[in-house]
Amino acid sequence: MNRRDHDRLMKPLCKQLNALIPIKGTEDKDKINALIYDASQKVPDFNLYWDRELYIDCGCDDEKVRLFTLHSGKVHFEPSDDPTEHPGITIRYNDENK
Repeated sequence: MNRRDHDRLMKPLCKQLNALIPIKGTEDKDKINALIYDASQKVPDFNLYWDRELYIDCGCDDEKVRLFTLHSGKVHFEPSDDPTEHPGITIRYNDENK
């Protein structure tokens, strides 16, 4: 998938996901999961990626990254930097939280 097509699909998705974090309850978490699942059905090889710094800061523990993403308000979703090799979205720190 080329960058333009990838961004055309991923930017609206990221905007929707970012509006839901930090989650306020189970309903928000369910919406996030549904949006990610829908994207995975539409985009070949879609994946959710963690920023390296975030992953290390969370002790390389996937569950800690997930909890931090849902509850901290210090991260955001953005389209992957390399849609050819890594189609999907990346979770990164907000600029002010670096």
